[in-house]
Amino acid sequence: MKMRFKTCLKVLLVLAAAITAGTVLMIAVYLLPVGAIKENAADSADIFAAEGNYPKLIQRRFNTTLDNWTDATILAEAAYDGEENAAVKAMLNFHEEVTGENQAESFVRIYSGEEGLNIQKAEYGRYWHGYLLFIKPLLMVMNYGGLRELMAFVQLMLFAILEYELIRRKKGIYAVPTAFVYALLNPAAVSMTINYAIMFFLIFAELIFIVRHDGIYRERGNWVVHFAVVGCMTSFFDYLTYPLAGFGLAMLLLLALYPDKPAEDLIQTVKSGAAWIFGYVGMWGSKWIIGTCISGVNIIENARDTVAMRSGGDVGEGFSRLALSFNAIYKNLSAGRLVLGITLLVVLGCLVRACVRKTRPDIRRLLLLCAFMAAPLLWYAFAANHSYIHYFFTYRTLSVSVFAALMFGFELAGLNGGAAPLKPETED
Repeated sequence: MKMRFKTCLKVLLVLAAAITAGTVLMIAVYLLPVGAIKENAADSADIFAAEGNYPKLIQRRFNTTLDNWTDATILAEAAYDGEENAAVKAMLNFHEEVTGENQAESFVRIYSGEEGLNIQKAEYGRYWHGYLLFIKPLLMVMNYGGLRELMAFVQLMLFAILEYELIRRKKGIYAVPTAFVYALLNPAAVSMTINYAIMFFLIFAELIFIVRHDGIYRERGNWVVHFAVVGCMTSFFDYLTYPLAGFGLAMLLLLALYPDKPAEDLIQTVKSGAAWIFGYVGMWGSKWIIGTCISGVNIIENARDTVAMRSGGDVGEGFSRLALSFNAIYKNLSAGRLVLGITLLVVLGCLVRACVRKTRPDIRRLLLLCAFMAAPLLWYAFAANHSYIHYFFTYRTLSVSVFAALMFGFELAGLNGGAAPLKPETED
């Protein structure tokens, strides 16, 4: 009981520290001068003019769609230079747009110097927009094209480091599912879209940290604190792209590296998942409360209405709630069909091996992996509106299904990678 109380206290302290740090850092970054940022934003306008809102790197392949709409909003937020104080700007995250125009077109017309525009100020206070901690300083020295080059480099380095660390620690078999995850996320599109890259960086940095810090994660009491931290960071940095992957992929890797009895694995998954949800929801809700108190604008009401809409069943196409959920699932599966199909072939190959060698996997462990495979589909059914409209990036949540399916295949075939035994529990 004492250990359980200490863990709960740590989780509460994590959330309190994250809220405090997030608030202070956001206010601090809004104190930066925006002169150079505005110049580099203007120097980026030709990219949006040439590409438009949602260009595809490969025509009719929706998993290659870029989200220039959101990236234009991010650059407009970074370049905003209103008269409000830094605290209000940090809480309401203003940007300018042309009345009646889409976001990319608005950005082009404003930052290309077009005159006589009907410009309005918009706020986006329901998210933390923590990515601005990096985007604003970087835009002081480079334009959007430079950001894309930098994101491509960082992305490749993170993937290479993760694969190297897994192989170096004789866990190379798990380099296979992480490579499949990398392919499903579509590195070409991720490297060219800030909105996608933020979650990618967070996930791969998290996985590298787990692999490199063997001593921390051998004790499962640390897993709960880890996921509380990750939940807070996901809420702070992400734009609601594929947040569930931040929990699912790390949890699967931990279960692969440090397995226990299936019942204990299930209990730890539930506890860690609860910690992630607490961090994610607590951090997000704190922005609504703090932002409302500082700015005087009712962010809480706006956020509540948006959450209700995104989890609702109305997309203007006459679907029932159930029909929308099924259509959201179908569209997301379709977007990731190539990697999903290859994954299925690998699993079938593992099944053939299992039949030939007559392996006897633990059914309870397979059922837990099935739950991970199904989790993204449940997410799509819950956030049906958001998942249906934005399937060209929300499909990336299926990376959890891919990782779990390959682990399922490895379990069938007896290819568990020689996972290290756990130390005795020291904390509940």
